[in-house]
Amino acid sequence: MSANTNGSKSEASRLKDPSLFITQCVIGASRVDSHSGKRFDVVYAGDRSVVVASIPECNAQDVDDAVASCHATFNEFKNTTARQRSDMLRKLNDLTLANIDDLATLIVRENGKTRAEAEAEVKYAASFLAWFANMAETGAQGETISAANPAMRVHTIRQPIGVVACLLPWNLPLAMATRKIGPALAAGCTCVVKPAGETPLSTLAFAELVKRAGYPDGCVNVVTTLDNVAEVGKAICEHKHVRKVSLTGSTRVGKLIAAQSAGTLKKLSMELGGNSPVIVMNDADLDKAITGVLLAKAAYGDGEDPSTLLGPLITDRAVEKCRSHVADALSKGAQLYYGPPPPESLPTEGGFFYPPTILTGLKDDMQICSEETFGPVAAIRKFSTEQEAVELANDSDVGLGAYVYTNDLRIAARMSSAIETGMIGINTGMLSACESPFGGVKESGYGKEGSIHGMAEYQILKTITTDVSG
Repeated sequence: MSANTNGSKSEASRLKDPSLFITQCVIGASRVDSHSGKRFDVVYAGDRSVVVASIPECNAQDVDDAVASCHATFNEFKNTTARQRSDMLRKLNDLTLANIDDLATLIVRENGKTRAEAEAEVKYAASFLAWFANMAETGAQGETISAANPAMRVHTIRQPIGVVACLLPWNLPLAMATRKIGPALAAGCTCVVKPAGETPLSTLAFAELVKRAGYPDGCVNVVTTLDNVAEVGKAICEHKHVRKVSLTGSTRVGKLIAAQSAGTLKKLSMELGGNSPVIVMNDADLDKAITGVLLAKAAYGDGEDPSTLLGPLITDRAVEKCRSHVADALSKGAQLYYGPPPPESLPTEGGFFYPPTILTGLKDDMQICSEETFGPVAAIRKFSTEQEAVELANDSDVGLGAYVYTNDLRIAARMSSAIETGMIGINTGMLSACESPFGGVKESGYGKEGSIHGMAEYQILKTITTDVSG
């Protein structure tokens, strides 16, 4: 595709600092095009005819360049002190917040969410930088172990694991970047970052802020792709100098990443798909439950219209998933409580919209009961007992998060233990904060992001035993 120079200039003019509108890959000290010379378009989700930017379509050769740069930089960066890394992260946090308007604009244009949501994401993203600025020092501590043999002394040290690959999703493009890059830099690692092809702009801008914060060239490199994801992902996973992969994505992609990383036995952390049941008990505060569901599950809108309450999805594939889930449920006996019947085919013009829909009368064999819809479709299912609710919640291969609304602390305690997910929200739709461990169980992945545990995902724990017998 063409470089769309005029469109890029127009989009850059939306920013207070147009130099943050970056349409090339970031490798070392350079901004470069792909070796293939190919590019792909980033389109505005509110109107697919609007091309926001033209971005390099990378391949395995570009991955090799990015990893080589990160590997060379790591050999120096790993020797920085924890205090130095903490200071740099604080500066990066300050730069992120100072550029909140421009970063939010980029998120609106690439993702489609409202400006309020985009600004909230930038603040959320910065919180991980502030958190891991503190953890850079406290999370680097080893320990002394009392040895059974009096002639021995045993202690441990924590060291950075090496070059890290950060594979990002489209739904929170900047926040998921900092949730991975923050602890990696705090530990002394360098990062090859692959943003989602739909939303690369905020990540590319963030890489520029990393440079301005004083990090050496090659600490954070960015490769981009939309149509060549399979080749780029495989090259990352099989590269011998990539020692850790952190992925936020689907369960299907997570299994593929695990298989491709097996040959080099990479350390992995994965936040994968979930189905996030919301259990509302008879004694629950319904207003609070409804507000929590909307907060957790219906947060996107068209950023160009301040009155929008629910806006576009990210692609036509996302719209089709909503349509097919609703059609499947209705064909198997569900009732359409709110919203229009699903269309026979999807529109080919305009934005990626699906109307808010509520389904009732669900059954086990419906796709929406076991698959993540990721759209404005609420599927409501009645239950008779607490035990039945738990069984329905656990009847899934995934287990990321769940929500329970009740004013009975005994029920809350029992369900918190019984539900098979990595996180439980009691009377709240908010599961994630920089200080909270985030991650799932079963086929929702493994490893934790954020919290005091997040930095350990990017470290090795080395044991040192010394004979002091003389």
